[in-house]
Amino acid sequence: MDFTRSARRIRDRLRAFTPWPGAATTLDGRTVKLLEAAEAPAAGAAPDAPGSAAVVPGRGLAVRCGDGTALLVTRLQPEGKPPQAAVDFANGLRRRTLTFGT
Repeated sequence: MDFTRSARRIRDRLRAFTPWPGAATTLDGRTVKLLEAAEAPAAGAAPDAPGSAAVVPGRGLAVRCGDGTALLVTRLQPEGKPPQAAVDFANGLRRRTLTFGT
């Protein structure tokens, strides 16, 4: 996933590629499939570069995208694990911010 694109373009690609071949990115060197996402207010996203994400309590992960937009990821699937809510995934990492694509 190229987070330098706008949130709308990323969401459209996600919808086009689900369920096959799927849309994926990396986090800490491991593959993470994005399963559900929607455009979100950019104010809730991490203020850093595209791919930076912040936990939105009870909703998911707000990922900073290009053009000053944000994507709210609500379901994802970490490599080797079952699909899960993005909030549960973030809680398991015990971090408030993440950077996808690393």
